Amino acid sequence: MGLSINEEIVALANKVEKELEDIFRGTDKITEQNSLKVLEAFQKYSLSEMHFGSTTGYGYGDIGRDTIEDIFSYIFKAEDSLVRTRICIWYSCFNCCFICNAKARRYFAKYKWKTI
Repeated sequence: MGLSINEEIVALANKVEKELEDIFRGTDKITEQNSLKVLEAFQKYSLSEMHFGSTTGYGYGDIGRDTIEDIFSYIFKAEDSLVRTRICIWYSCFNCCFICNAKARRYFAKYKWKTI
């Protein structure tokens, strides 16, 4: 079952792929390092299936949410983090987008770049 791809295009693709081997190898190395960093964080905070159980939705005593946020903070070397796997209430979603956009505008304003 042939795909009817011109042999010149296949040859060019192979040539370019060969030229980019070092870049791909570097990307693979970074991916591996980041994967190990994530696994280390999972182990450090003892992430397990119990952290993905249902919640009341109010966020009080939500060990899963708190653990995931701790993991993100650890991975990105941040003071704190806000991570939500589900934002199902429209105003929560709107509020997060609004605040992030406002902070981004203030940050980029000092560089006199146009933001969205």
